[in-house]
Amino acid sequence: MPVKRLIQSLLRPFGYQLVQSQRVAARPGAGPHPTPPPELGLHRTLRGLVARGFRPAAVAEVGAAHGQWTRTALLFWPQARYFLIEPQSDYQPALAALSQARPNVQYLIAEAGRAPGVTLDGLLAGGQMAAPQFIKIGGQRNALIVLEGATAALAQCVGLMVALNFHRAAPGEPLLHEVLAWLVARGFWPYEVVDVSRRPRDGAMSQCDLLFVREGHRLLSEREVE
Repeated sequence: MPVKRLIQSLLRPFGYQLVQSQRVAARPGAGPHPTPPPELGLHRTLRGLVARGFRPAAVAEVGAAHGQWTRTALLFWPQARYFLIEPQSDYQPALAALSQARPNVQYLIAEAGRAPGVTLDGLLAGGQMAAPQFIKIGGQRNALIVLEGATAALAQCVGLMVALNFHRAAPGEPLLHEVLAWLVARGFWPYEVVDVSRRPRDGAMSQCDLLFVREGHRLLSEREVE
């Protein structure tokens, strides 16, 4: 099934459809218009979740890098406990500084899903992290490998934010429709496009951050067609 048709079929039960945007030309002689608020972005997404009453008690971030995503999330969910996983040791100083400044942030330098025993389920079973109600999987991780090692963690999870690829950057790397189908089959539905990235050489869209919410959660049930 083409990707567009798959996405349309997933959005249809919620009263939404995917349409091509059109640029509206400015009226001749019209004065400058105020810049509209951005329709995408992490701040807008998290602000909206807080406004709708969603505040997770525990958050896991896989592929934390410098910890910038968690720094932003702390602005909206300051009381949550955070567990960050990052495979590259170069980022350890930044993560150590973040953990020292914020005692509710812990981190581990390891490759989730690849290093022996390092999966979200393994960390959860070993008592190294609290059961996350929200999971963030960054763009440099193989999302399916991480998710396949998180079946127990997903059973207690409400929301996921996953970086999904339109093009394969490496052999075996899953594409958007593959991760989308995996999550939908396990009861997580697309909720919001958080942000998009374009590749420098030609401006083609290369990746998007997509927010998923567990089927049956009130965030989905509160949606209405306007």
